[in-house]
Amino acid sequence: MKRMLLLALVLAGLPRPADAQTQNPLRVAFSGLTFASPVDLQAPPDGTDRLFVVEQAGLIRAFANDAGASAAAPFLDLRSIVVSGGELGLLGLAFHPAYATNGLFFVYYTRNGPGGGAPYQSVVARYRVSSNPAAADAASGTILFTVDQPFGNHKAGQLQFGPDGYLYVALGDGGSGGDPQNNGQKLTTLLGKILRVDVDGGGLAPDCGGNPGPYTIPAGNAFAGATAGCGEIYAYGLRNPFRFSFGAGRLWAADVGQGAWEEIDWVVSGGNYGWRVREGAHCYNAATCATAGLIDPVHEYGHDAAGGFSVTGGYVQPAGGCAALEGRYVFADYVSRNVWALAFDGNGATNVARIVDGADGGAVNISTFGLDANGRMLAAGLSTGRLYEFDCGAVLPVELAAFDAATDGARVRLAWATASETNNAGFYVEVRGSGSEVREEEAAPSRTSDLAPRTFWTLGFVPGAGTTREAARYRFATEPLPPGRYTFRLRQVDFDGAASHSAEVEVSVGGGPLALERTSADPFTAHSAFRLTVDRPQRVRAEAFDALGRRVALLFDGEAAPDAPVVLRLEGAGLAPGVYVVRARGESGAATAMAVRAR
Repeated sequence: MKRMLLLALVLAGLPRPADAQTQNPLRVAFSGLTFASPVDLQAPPDGTDRLFVVEQAGLIRAFANDAGASAAAPFLDLRSIVVSGGELGLLGLAFHPAYATNGLFFVYYTRNGPGGGAPYQSVVARYRVSSNPAAADAASGTILFTVDQPFGNHKAGQLQFGPDGYLYVALGDGGSGGDPQNNGQKLTTLLGKILRVDVDGGGLAPDCGGNPGPYTIPAGNAFAGATAGCGEIYAYGLRNPFRFSFGAGRLWAADVGQGAWEEIDWVVSGGNYGWRVREGAHCYNAATCATAGLIDPVHEYGHDAAGGFSVTGGYVQPAGGCAALEGRYVFADYVSRNVWALAFDGNGATNVARIVDGADGGAVNISTFGLDANGRMLAAGLSTGRLYEFDCGAVLPVELAAFDAATDGARVRLAWATASETNNAGFYVEVRGSGSEVREEEAAPSRTSDLAPRTFWTLGFVPGAGTTREAARYRFATEPLPPGRYTFRLRQVDFDGAASHSAEVEVSVGGGPLALERTSADPFTAHSAFRLTVDRPQRVRAEAFDALGRRVALLFDGEAAPDAPVVLRLEGAGLAPGVYVVRARGESGAATAMAVRAR
C-alpha cells in the first residue's frame, strides 16, 4: 500500500507520529557541494535563483541553484569577529524584502563580550551587497543591537522578515539549564523571546537592545511604549526557539525542550509560551503550576527514540514544491534524526506523520531547513555538510487517518482509519504485553525480519480496501485478556507482499493507578458516561478527541481522590457520528476509553 498512511492518536491528546514509509525520501540535492557545519539556508528575493548557506564558523557562501553546481563562492566572511563552537557562531541570515533594489541583508552572530571573552554577546547586524552581486561589502556592517549572554548555550539565532515587512529575531533564554535567571518569563530582557523590529524606520525608539543602531519598534508590538516590558518583544516564554518560519498565515516556532518535551508553537503577538513554568504543555520541575495565560503547543513530542531530544523547525511546504507535502509543516529532530510532516486546520494539528525514520542509515542530523525560490524544500546536515531534498516519489501523502486502542472490560477494541489506499491487502493486528496469554501455539508469530522473534504476536487479519481514494475505517476487538499492559500495532501488507508497520499504541487492561471505565451503553446518542478512579489524590485532566485527534471536549480538570470516583459525561449534542476517545492523565499515569456516537 505505497500510498497509505496510518497515524496513531497519542494518549497525551494530539496525534503521535506514525511510520509513513520504509524508504528514506531524503537525497543529496547538490552532489558537487559540501559545507562546514551549515546552520542556515536562504534564497535572496532578487530573481537570481541562488542559494546562500551560512557556515557556523562565520562564512556565508553562495551558489547557483543548479543540481550540477560544483562551487559555492564566499559571499561574506565574518570569521575574524564571530565566536563559534557548540551553540555559538554565525547562526542566521535574512535578506531584506527589497534586496533586489537596496542590497540589504541581516545576520545574527555571537562574539566576545566586552571583557574579550565570555560572557558573550549576540549581535544582529546589517550588511550591504557590494557593486559585485556575488560579494558583500564587508565594511558595510552596522550593528542593530546586541544582547549580553550569561551562558554559552541557547542562542537560537533565526532571522526572518514577516509578511508585515518587519524583521523577526529569535533569542534563547541565555543558557545553562532550567533557565536559572527566569529569562523566559522576564519581560525586561530580550532573552527567551521572539523579537520584532522595524529596520526601515518610522516606529518607536529602541528600548532594550544594547548598542542600539538603525532600527525602531513597531507600534503594534505587545509592549511598545509600555513600562512593563521591552518594546522589542513580540512573544515570550521560549527556551531555545531553534528555527521559526512563516507559512499558511502563521508564525511557526520549534522550541527545544529541557529534559522531557520538544514543542511546535503557533506564535502570536504578546503570546506567552510557558517556559520555565512549563516545558511543552507540562509543568516544569513541579507537580502543579499556574497555567492561566499560557499558550499550548500545537504539537509536542517526548524524549525517546520515537520522538527525539532537540527539535529543528522547518517550513510549511508551499505550492510548487513537493506536492505530497504541500500545506504540511515539515520539521525534524537533530538527535533522533526523525523528520515529520504535520497537517493542521484552524484549530491545530490534525495529524503528524514521520516521513524519515531516524534509525534509517540514510537519515541525517538536520540543523536547518530552507526553501528555494521555486518552493522546493531543502535541509542541511550539520555533520555531513550536505544539502538534501525530498524525493517526492518516496514521500507518502499525509492524509488524515488514526489508530487507537481502548479497553472494554477485559477486551481491547482497536479502531483505525485510512484516507486513501493503493494495493492494500489488509492489516495484521499484532500485540505484546506484560499480561499477554497469547502464545506461539495460539497465534502465528509476525513474519517481519526487522523484529526479534517473539516480540509481537499476530492476533488476526483485517482485509483492506485494495485501491481507493476514499476514506476507510476499520475495527478489531480482542478476546478477553488478563490484567496487564499491552502494546498494539498494525502490520499493513500489500498484494505484492511488501509490508510496513503503524506506530504503536499502549493500553492497560484490568485497571491501574489511574483507571477510566465506560459506564453507559455504547453506541450512544445523548451522552456517554465514564468513571474515573485514582490510587491517590492528584490533579487529573480528562479530554475527548475525535478519530482525527482533534479535541472536542474538556471533560474534567481538577482534583480527584481515591474515595470519590469522578463521573465524566461526553455529551452527544454537536458531535458527528463516529469513534471518540476519552483520555485522562494525572500523576499516576494515563488511561483511555472509547465510545461510538451513533448515527
